[in-house]
Amino acid sequence: MTGSRRADVFGPLLGVALLACSSNVSAQAWLPGAGEGAVSVLYQNSLVDRHLGSDGSRIDSGTIRVDGLLLDVTYGVTEKIALTLNVPFLAAKYEGVKPHPNSPIDDGRLHGAFQDLRFDVRYNVVTAPFAITPFVATVLPSHDYQYYGHAAVGRDLNEVQVGAYVARVLDPFIPGAFVQGRYAYGFTQQLFDISHNRSMLDLELGYFVSPKLRTFGLATGQITHGGVELIGAFPFNLPTEQIVHHDQISRVNMLDLGGGAQLSLTPSMDVFGSVLHTMSGTNGHALSYLVTVGASWTFHANAMRRTRAEHSLIRCLCEKGK
Repeated sequence: MTGSRRADVFGPLLGVALLACSSNVSAQAWLPGAGEGAVSVLYQNSLVDRHLGSDGSRIDSGTIRVDGLLLDVTYGVTEKIALTLNVPFLAAKYEGVKPHPNSPIDDGRLHGAFQDLRFDVRYNVVTAPFAITPFVATVLPSHDYQYYGHAAVGRDLNEVQVGAYVARVLDPFIPGAFVQGRYAYGFTQQLFDISHNRSMLDLELGYFVSPKLRTFGLATGQITHGGVELIGAFPFNLPTEQIVHHDQISRVNMLDLGGGAQLSLTPSMDVFGSVLHTMSGTNGHALSYLVTVGASWTFHANAMRRTRAEHSLIRCLCEKGK
């Protein structure tokens, strides 16, 4: 469950982990009721300690530390339609002996900026036995921020994503358990006529230890269709005009695994936390860890009529890691 929503790209090559996370990043298949909503605040801390080559090898090119705050607002327009807006602020620092040449941000200092605004619309088409909820999302840079450097907070590219969430509560087979997945295809802004659209897939397995406490395991992945690969003297094997854009057009593939928990403190307040780690990937950044903690507040008198477990499904945010 992406809880109320999901954060997207945490660094130029962390889109699959962030979200994340995003990328990508409510129990998105289950929607709030008409007039119900949630306001969520998340803090994320991540460490990248290896770069990933085109063959999956792990390369020591220094470390990247990122701190982020995400404000997320979701609102149920009707019983079938929900809107979500994400506003992330990220601060990144690179430490190492291989900075991007002439990059103004790979100087060992912390550099912060608002990143990409994400707006999505979800429409639920089926509720039983599976919840099936297609969506359309836009990823828009908040401003013209710096994208060249290990310490860049994002890729500074427009993207439209289309896909669907599918979920099911596993009662009576496994009482208290649920499963949810998301597939999204991102139509990413092209540079130099290089296509680098991407497929994103997330899976969450959750279990309610009690009506107030939910635990879950997470898997999130990305496959880029096209783009350039980290081989040889990359990025200096690229045409000169493409060198400063190499993070934007890289062919990043990634698989991250993790887990977390969410606790309902009151009928309208949740706290949550999760951790992700990169298991494998190519042409990107390998997360040593990505830790997310946060709180979510729901509003609307009708929310009080739901059971605590139903609320936790609708508000769960813990998987946001990318």
